[in-house]
Parts: sequence; structure tokens; C-alpha cells
Amino acid sequence: MKIRVLGAYGAEGLGQRPTSFLVNDRILIDAGTVGGALTMPEQTHIEHALITHSHLDHVAG
Repeated sequence: MKIRVLGAYGAEGLGQRPTSFLVNDRILIDAGTVGGALTMPEQTHIEHALITHSHLDHVAG
């Protein structure tokens, strides 16, 4: 299993992105950073997304 940490902070800042993880290049856990952390081709490989809760730093990617 490959887990890629896309962000691990509560907000966007210099060198910081909201919490988000990519599992096996196919499963996105929280979408807070997907737009800034992944290229468009990488984003097209995502098959499933899991949103842990409805705060903007977890859903606004």
C-alpha cells in the first residue's frame, strides 16, 4: 500500500497545504489540496474520494 501525504496542515500557507492523502494513486482522502498538489493527469487517476468531515480545508480542493 502506498500512501502519499499531499498536505498535513489546518490551512493553506507558505509551503503548507490542508490535510489530504492519496492511497495507491487511486483513492483520495480529503480533498483540501488536490488542486495544488496533483497534476491534472494524476487527478484523472483518482477513482474514489473519502471526505472525513465537511470543513472547507477537507472538501475545497
